[in-house]
This record gives sequence, structure tokens and C-alpha cells, in this order.
Amino acid sequence: MARPHIAHAAVLAMALWLFWKADSATSIACFLLGSGLIVLSIRYGFASKPAAVHILTAGIVSLCLLGLFVDSNVGIVQAMGRDPTLTGRTQLWEELLRMTADPWFGTGFESFWLGERATWLWQNHWWHPNQAHNGYLEVFLSLGWLGIALLSFTLVWGYRNAVGAVHLDPETGSLKLAYFVVAVIYNLTEAAFKGIHPVWIVFLLAVTVVPEPSRREDGLAEAPQRSIARAATT
Repeated sequence: MARPHIAHAAVLAMALWLFWKADSATSIACFLLGSGLIVLSIRYGFASKPAAVHILTAGIVSLCLLGLFVDSNVGIVQAMGRDPTLTGRTQLWEELLRMTADPWFGTGFESFWLGERATWLWQNHWWHPNQAHNGYLEVFLSLGWLGIALLSFTLVWGYRNAVGAVHLDPETGSLKLAYFVVAVIYNLTEAAFKGIHPVWIVFLLAVTVVPEPSRREDGLAEAPQRSIARAATT
């Protein structure tokens, strides 16, 4: 019984070491929020209360939006050791919105960061950005409002699947919901809704994979069938 705990502790230790080396406030915040969401979903009986799951999820996302974009004085950004400009991201976002070529259809898939636009941005930013550092803005730049509409549909449909999974199988469902919420928050300051980014892949798994029914629900489903079989044989 001790071996699984040792393996889990080793993986956790490596993850914490990577967090320390990377010094990524976004990654640390997502890890803490995802872990907290899993614990609350499983330990405090939220799985049987869909309204509580909705309130908890909405509260976490709203708090992040408030601290990042509405009122930087809340202290969330400062607590993570970052400045109100999110290390230059807000200035970059303003410039990118002014460079939008077609607001309805965008510049085309993965076409924005090419040519003169990329050259100008690299000349004006020492850190040479190659993404918008916001997944929603990145989709807008590439695919316009059409892409935002498709992404919104995926988010709504995926959230419905994740919440349903929490009720069906709390352990697996809470993990799916945590992956979903982490992807939503991660893309506020990084662009991960694209390509083979690990967060994008995990997000797709979270919104599409359906957990197996719990044993309790299997038993409830099989009970009427056994009753019908006994009635047929008598």
C-alpha cells in the first residue's frame, strides 16, 4: 500500500520543483485552483449538488477575471509576484487589437504571427512575442468572431459534459471539471487553444471523455432487468 503513495509523492515533488524552476505564476495559480476544486468537489459532497458545482466554478472564474482585468487592486496579481500589466501583456493586447485585419474571420489559422506584423512586434518588444498570451484573443486574431463563436459553443457544451460527469462519477468527474476550469483560466494569460499544446489536449479530453457509470447507478439500472427476468420465468 505504501508504494502508490511513494510514487504519488515523487511525482508531486517533481511537479513542485518544475514550478519553482519555471517561476510561472499562471501555472502555479492553475495548479492551486485545480487542486482545490478537486478537493471541494469530492470531500464536501458537491457532486450531488449541481447548483453548488455551478456556484463554485462561477466563483473561481469570476474571481480570476476580477483580479486580472477589472480591478487589479484586489491583490491577486500582486500576491503572485507580478505587476498590474501582467509582465507587459496588457500593452501587447492593446496593440494586437489595433492590428486586427478582419474582425469576422481573422487572418486565417496560424497566419497572424507572420510577415510584417511579427517583425514590427519583435522590434517593439524585447521578449519577441510569438503568441497573444491570451487564448481567446489568439482565436480572435486567427479566426475572428466566427472562431470565438465556435470556441464559445465548445466551452458551453464541454462545461455541461464536465458537470454531468461530476454527478455520474465524482472522482473522474471532478478531475474533468478541474481540467476544464484550469484550461479556461490558463488561457486568460497564455494562448493554449491551438495546435498540440498540452492544455488544449487535456481540455479536449476533459470535455469529450465520458466516465463509466458508478457501481451504485449500475446496480439501480440492473435491478429492474432482474425483476423482469424473474417475472418471465415464473
